[in-house]
Amino acid sequence: MMPNDHDEALIQTIVQILLTPPSQRGYAGPMAKTFVGSRVRQLRGERGFSQAALAQMLDISPSYLNQIEHDVRPLTVAVLLRITEVFGVDATFFASQDDTRLLAELREVTLDHDLGVEVDQSELADVVSSHPALARALVNLHRRYRLTTTQLAAATEDRFSDGSGSGSITMPHEEVRDYFYERQNYLHELDTAAEELTVRMRMHRADLVRDLRSDGHEINYVDTGGGLGIDYQKPSTKFAADVAEYARAVSNPLRGLNLHLLLEPGRSIVGPAGVLITSVIYKKENDGKRFLVVDAAMNDLIRPALYGAYHQIVPIIQSKESAATKEFVDVVGPVCESGDFFARDRELPRVEEGDLLAILDAGAYGMALASNYNTRPRPAEILVSGKSAKVIRRREKARELYAAEL
Repeated sequence: MMPNDHDEALIQTIVQILLTPPSQRGYAGPMAKTFVGSRVRQLRGERGFSQAALAQMLDISPSYLNQIEHDVRPLTVAVLLRITEVFGVDATFFASQDDTRLLAELREVTLDHDLGVEVDQSELADVVSSHPALARALVNLHRRYRLTTTQLAAATEDRFSDGSGSGSITMPHEEVRDYFYERQNYLHELDTAAEELTVRMRMHRADLVRDLRSDGHEINYVDTGGGLGIDYQKPSTKFAADVAEYARAVSNPLRGLNLHLLLEPGRSIVGPAGVLITSVIYKKENDGKRFLVVDAAMNDLIRPALYGAYHQIVPIIQSKESAATKEFVDVVGPVCESGDFFARDRELPRVEEGDLLAILDAGAYGMALASNYNTRPRPAEILVSGKSAKVIRRREKARELYAAEL
């Protein structure tokens, strides 16, 4: 393909990419950064292409594509042109200059037919130049929108294909939130709206009590369930305020009805109080995908395997150098099961074998749902109070798993 538009920008981009040493691509150094590898991986992931499938489209070997994606081999002009043709993007999308790359990304947003907007290139350039943070926010928001609509449609199709005959998503809002968390696609507005809807539904219980009493029924108790959720994405800094707001929303409509109010706030209290500590056994890479294999498994914390729940994962100790180096990895357990994972395509600081990780918010449905699946003894439980720590449940031994057998 020979370009007929943006020739000058295209040539400048190609020259910059080819002149930048592979060792400097993606790293801070004396020369400008380039993001060819990460951008190709991003586009491939958004289109759902495997590395082998994309390599076939580009008429190159999967090994060569893997090296391109990790910036360890030079990119030729011919391959760059084929990449822009396959993905339908301008070559400036891969430019090393931040403003040029952001302008190309913003232009891709405006070309989305769902938005129904027409913007001149000069107007986009003005936005990027004058308000780069706003331009970046628009690009990120559009990317989330596209991913959300795609994944929500896939979830609905799954409901149709399970034999139930219903395409509606019936999971409670926290499970829906877990679904989006797991796919790195959390939308705060969606979660907030779901929680507000849940509270409004509970407020109608006051009307129900009045109706039932008017029909002669004796109503003395109202169970509001567990309406306090957990923010799995980041720790809550205003839990007390959230509790007070929820209490007012639930109790105000019931005032004057002389009822016993039952609450079930357990998960919101014990969930953030527990963490699962695990060690990195080894690291591996397969077809460009990176894995952290840890000594914890799905039998220790089943929520991610059970329904794709999101749990934040952080290194317990990390140097400034490792914290500054990020990588996308799958965090998996040692059990020979495809569902034995804690995170997929998660961006984490670089860690090494032997490093310890903390899987957060594991206090609820952690040990309570733990099992001895795959002949794995359950771990110890440690109670930490201030600076003191005490073993409150010892680690199981393998021989104890057979003690009850006759």
